[in-house]
Amino acid sequence: MLERLHNGDCLITVSTGFMSKADEDRTGLVSTHAYAVLDIRKFATKRLLQIKNPWSHLRWRGNYSEYDVTNWTPELKAALNYDPKLACNIDNGIFWIDYESLLQFFDVFYLNWNPSLFAYTNVFHRLVAFF
Repeated sequence: MLERLHNGDCLITVSTGFMSKADEDRTGLVSTHAYAVLDIRKFATKRLLQIKNPWSHLRWRGNYSEYDVTNWTPELKAALNYDPKLACNIDNGIFWIDYESLLQFFDVFYLNWNPSLFAYTNVFHRLVAFF
């Protein structure tokens, strides 16, 4: 996914499943909602994804969020060119999340591939009439 996203071969979105209102408030995520994957990075043993809520507000509050004071090291901030303190002042819906948390709180990965990658494809169109 990392290589294909960076090459522009794949558009990736992720979606949450049903969450209680309490879980939404605790995590900063929206129940049954789709998010765009903007970037994927690997730093040392960490796998991180930059996600955007298309509603441009309500951001992740867990590991690697702008509120996380434990996991953001100076080296990681420099590698990702990211300042959590500045991110707190910008309400654009963009946040970083670690892969393990993503698997815990998101139910679905949608991979939309560039069709030119597939030389041998068939497309069938069928008109269906409903009475």
